[in-house]
Amino acid sequence: MDIASSKYLIAFCHDWMGLANRLKCLVSAQALAKETERELLVYWESTDMCCACFEDLYVNPFHRISFDELFAFIENSSFEVVESAKACSRSSVQYVLFVSPSFAFPPHVIEPYLKSLKLQPTLQKTLTSFSKSHALSSSIGLHIRRGDFMRDPYNKLRLSSDDFFIKAINSQLELGPCSFYLCTDNPVLEEELSQKYPSSIIVRKKVLSRSSLEGMQDSLLDLYLLSTTKKIIGTMGSTFTQVAYWIGDSKRELLVSGSTDAIEAFRLCTIEVNPSRQMNTFAYFLTNALIVRFFKERRFLPIFRLITLSYVRVYIDSSRHNLFDELDRIIGVCGMCLLSVFPSLYRSLKKNFFKHPLPFSSHKA
Repeated sequence: MDIASSKYLIAFCHDWMGLANRLKCLVSAQALAKETERELLVYWESTDMCCACFEDLYVNPFHRISFDELFAFIENSSFEVVESAKACSRSSVQYVLFVSPSFAFPPHVIEPYLKSLKLQPTLQKTLTSFSKSHALSSSIGLHIRRGDFMRDPYNKLRLSSDDFFIKAINSQLELGPCSFYLCTDNPVLEEELSQKYPSSIIVRKKVLSRSSLEGMQDSLLDLYLLSTTKKIIGTMGSTFTQVAYWIGDSKRELLVSGSTDAIEAFRLCTIEVNPSRQMNTFAYFLTNALIVRFFKERRFLPIFRLITLSYVRVYIDSSRHNLFDELDRIIGVCGMCLLSVFPSLYRSLKKNFFKHPLPFSSHKA
């Protein structure tokens, strides 16, 4: 591969993304790279939000890049951040970095890429064995997302309630006996439903931890087992529900709470992306990751200039603005300035607010 002359698209599966968001970002980037005739590079590192390298889960031979390589591309090459297919298509620079897991092509475009991902043999063996022994193809999948969703005010407003799932289970049982494969990150709720419907609920013993390899492999198995069911009753707004639905067959029935329009947008991934918010994600990642390098190597200015110009471009390109968009942008830029000027503030934030390793965990301050 001629790095010097080719054009590339970087799938930025950044360090705070969970498993399903990384997969959605990856396959969307694959489709986008093909559409824009660019070579695909994949940034995917093991962190406490997803403690698994890509090779721990799949056998596909992607061209992976490290954070150091990503940094070198940004600093030394023609580089641009994109948040949409339109922006990527019109870009003439050598490297474009695809930021958003919220953007995705319609299911019929990305499903082939999802299906082309091949699990590691041991994971595939477990998947096949469990699915067959519990007849999941004739069962209904239940995905009840709680965990970090409960700490997000926006998600709590649209969260599918326990009552929603209980009513859905009862409605199915009224039609006749059936089994449900339950996939949840709440062990208390799992126990309650197992006791309430002892002859109907199927569960698999697993490790509930994003910060362990075993936990992430179990999470991946849950995703694929959920995808093998004949119908999914899932959590509105959860990418895990969305990706499991697409891996199986997006022509199946999907039941989530919400208005008809919201459910259709969720099913077909036609939800509008907020460009400034996606740019802020990238700015936040690089800000934290590059502070150490700034004080160690004095190389922060080119990155700051890149992100600032990207913000200006997003502002010009965006057709809609509101107070929250502006606050997002202001907070992102001011945060970069403050953290670069006051290293003690950075160290305090890292010590008091971040409970998992940051992207630069191998570069100590």
